[in-house]
Amino acid sequence: MDPPGTEPERNSSGREATRRSCRVYNINRWPAALRQTRFRSLIEAKTNAGLGLLIGWGFNFWAMPFFGFTPSATQAAAITGCYFVLSSLRSYVLRRFFNSFAR
Repeated sequence: MDPPGTEPERNSSGREATRRSCRVYNINRWPAALRQTRFRSLIEAKTNAGLGLLIGWGFNFWAMPFFGFTPSATQAAAITGCYFVLSSLRSYVLRRFFNSFAR
């Protein structure tokens, strides 16, 4: 996919170039506003995990009793904290992995 506002690649006959294999996007051709630095990837991952932290704590504390578990607020926070760390690492590593294909 070409960046917004650019023309698609053309072959020698003037037709839009197509590839049969998986297309790797050249992110360096994208406008700077659409690229993401490692620091911004980290901020995005932490924001995503932070929202997950709040949602997860609420689920652990209020919804788990419907499944036969009754965690205290502290236990729910500890369980959610473990998921928070794992989610942060997973999001950051996956984003950097997929962004590496664009270089």
